[in-house]
Amino acid sequence: MAELNAVWRGLAALQADADAAPAHSAKVRFQEMVAAYQAGMAAAQPGVRQVPRPGRAAWFTGQPVWQFAAAAGLLLGGILFGRYLPPSPAAGNTEMTLLRAQVENLRQTVALSMLQQQSPSARMRGVTYSEKIAQPDRNCSTPCSRW
Repeated sequence: MAELNAVWRGLAALQADADAAPAHSAKVRFQEMVAAYQAGMAAAQPGVRQVPRPGRAAWFTGQPVWQFAAAAGLLLGGILFGRYLPPSPAAGNTEMTLLRAQVENLRQTVALSMLQQQSPSARMRGVTYSEKIAQPDRNCSTPCSRW
């Protein structure tokens, strides 16, 4: 108990010291330190720094609405440009032709295997499938099937 009372008396003495006003010399030292800091900052920046005038670029970067509108316009322009740009004839023409031929051969093989089934319904599906293969798609520029 005696040690705890000593701690409480020490805390009370600290509180009394904290309530006292700081010494005048501490205030003078603080003001000297601030003055030295300001002098150092002035020496580090020899010229007067001019604030740049806001131009068109500064106005644009400060307006997120215009940034969004510009991004949307560029996206729309890219989509329209890509949509109506004719495809280059040399880019993958031979590969596409080979792939289309392989797909057509696979479809014919599937139709023949369906026609050879013993079930009448499977043979009818094969007939229907082979009719769809024979009818070209209207949207294709090259002969291709609907499936």
